[in-house]
Amino acid sequence: MSDSNRQGTQQWIASADDGAICFYTWHPKASTPCGIVQMVHGSIDHARRYGQFAEYLAAAGYIVVASDNRGHGNAASISGGLGATGPDAWNGIVGDLDSLSRHIQDKYPSLPLYLVGHAMGTLLVLDYAQRYGDRLSGMVLSSPLPPTENVDQVIGALEAYVSEHGPDVPAEGIEDSIAKYNAPFEPATSKWAWFTRDPEQLLAYEEDPQCGFVERVGFLLELSRAEKKIRQTENMAKIPRGLPVLILAGQANPVVEFGQLALTMKSMLEQEKFTDVTSKIYTDARHQLLHEVNREEVYQDILEWIEQRAS
Repeated sequence: MSDSNRQGTQQWIASADDGAICFYTWHPKASTPCGIVQMVHGSIDHARRYGQFAEYLAAAGYIVVASDNRGHGNAASISGGLGATGPDAWNGIVGDLDSLSRHIQDKYPSLPLYLVGHAMGTLLVLDYAQRYGDRLSGMVLSSPLPPTENVDQVIGALEAYVSEHGPDVPAEGIEDSIAKYNAPFEPATSKWAWFTRDPEQLLAYEEDPQCGFVERVGFLLELSRAEKKIRQTENMAKIPRGLPVLILAGQANPVVEFGQLALTMKSMLEQEKFTDVTSKIYTDARHQLLHEVNREEVYQDILEWIEQRAS
């Protein structure tokens, strides 16, 4: 399909804190949709990059919606530029996801809602599920982030830096911390080689002016605080135990411990009495599963998982 179709239909709605949410919709050609899939992108990314995946689901009868996180994609046009997320951005983004869910569910109140998150987006999905899990029919965690080591020390260091320099300073040091992910793929022609084996997808990311920017320290502080909160046992306990969960990881993705994190997370959720947890590891796949050479296999697995739970 054409690139223009893959952009989806862009719209804006009001956010709960009197701002605006930029989102995109892909409608099925069938007259009667069978469900809603809400896509949640990760860091230094944006919603329109998931257009091919959205088209695939729409062709199967699903309404797909995806919003640009604050400071990302076209949402950055009202926030002060890429990376400028504003104060209390994490809670604001989760609130935006809720506002978008309500917006689409008000139009289709009988349809089940599934959240699909990638990387940082998986933390947003988990946070959403802790707050609004009773409105979900399932969640997909693609390339979930591992727990941050010594998270309290990381938070303390970021707090000190923000106190001295302010929250809007680009976190230049983060590029050094993620450079290690490329090590298994050296010699590499791109610092993002750990993203995908597909050279066209890699080049598209590199040439996208809304991708690959440097996050700001204030948002990294919010992210670290949110991660600590989300992973606490009492907060994980807020997710309905019957909510279906699908965890996906690439066997060549260093971020997810080369796939092991998917198994660890599945085991942890089952120990916490979650009743429907599925995981899959894709041989040789890297970080961005929805942009990998085998992405149609991933698309099909997600669709089949959703349809099995909708039946």
